[in-house]
Amino acid sequence: MNPSSFTSSFIGATLFLLARLPAPLRRAVAGVVGWLYAQLATDSRKVVIANVEHVREGVLAQGVDLGDAEQFAHRTMRASGYLLAETALCWRGPPEAWRQLIASVVGADALSHLRSTQTTTTNPVDGAKKTGALFLAPHLGNWEVLNMYMGAEFGLTVLYDPPKIAALEPVIRAARQRTSSTLLPIGPTGLRGMLQQLRDGGVVGLLPDQVPAVSGGTYAEFFGKQALTINLVHRLANKHTPRVYLISAIRNSAGLFDIRFDELTQEIVGQSETAAAKALNTAIEAQILLAPEQYQWTYKRFKRPEGGGANIYR
Repeated sequence: MNPSSFTSSFIGATLFLLARLPAPLRRAVAGVVGWLYAQLATDSRKVVIANVEHVREGVLAQGVDLGDAEQFAHRTMRASGYLLAETALCWRGPPEAWRQLIASVVGADALSHLRSTQTTTTNPVDGAKKTGALFLAPHLGNWEVLNMYMGAEFGLTVLYDPPKIAALEPVIRAARQRTSSTLLPIGPTGLRGMLQQLRDGGVVGLLPDQVPAVSGGTYAEFFGKQALTINLVHRLANKHTPRVYLISAIRNSAGLFDIRFDELTQEIVGQSETAAAKALNTAIEAQILLAPEQYQWTYKRFKRPEGGGANIYR
């Protein structure tokens, strides 16, 4: 067995065993991992602190005080540890075990539309116009739980960026396609496949708060600061006129997830790129404020400042 295969098998086996621990023990293990992450990942902690200090006034203006940046960084990084337990259950647990992590689904209209879209797509009616759905999932809560749910209920097509550690790719790809999600490679081929899905009335997912190249984005306020925001959402929405939703799986006080659908169709379709980017960031802010510590503050959201301004991460 070559080193890459061994690493892949070891990771898969570790997640398999973790997924089969009793829930309290599984969370305890994840809690220890989160504590170690908070203690040892100093570079990530610095990014969290830089982000928190950068947006503090904008968050406070919406009635939320993030408190001491060091303490907030410690809490949010410890919370990230629980993702390990939940991801293990999604990736390597029994086929339907991930459903026990979902407490509620908010957005009945979205579910009704999606189910009718899937029915129409599967059984086309002559002359019927099929409307696709564009789902935007920010770096909030647990994407793996959300992917399992969307794949199982409606089918989901997403662009896939292979991990930097090659041995992880077969593990991740197999796991994320367990419930009928389709992964397409990032690049022209994947984008063409995504466009075809929208044309056919399919369900497509994107990360709306990733930082694009300057040529592919528009600057818009995000918690009071200018952030480069992708234009792909605007282009897809206005070319193919799908229903557009911001979605997330947010962990509640019981350790389970509330899946949320907030419709943004009117705020994106028919609007200018600038207006759409602003509306998108405003909607993302609203979901983050439901659970600030569950946002991925370790992500360098402001790494391409407007006009070549100072890099807050240096």
